[in-house]
Amino acid sequence: MSWGCASKRVNRWRRYGELGLQDRSAAPHRSPHTSPAWVTERVEIWRRDCRWSAFRNVQPAYT
Repeated sequence: MSWGCASKRVNRWRRYGELGLQDRSAAPHRSPHTSPAWVTERVEIWRRDCRWSAFRNVQPAYT
């Protein structure tokens, strides 16, 4: 564990007690560069219709 990580954990423990030591989400609070809803919808429809992701990996994973 790096000094920076250890320092963060100690500071969280001092500030919040045991609750500060629980795992925290790494997800951003907001994403300013998300695609518009209509684009996401179209991509989902295309994936369902074409099923590209199921056929993308033709070779076995071990080669």
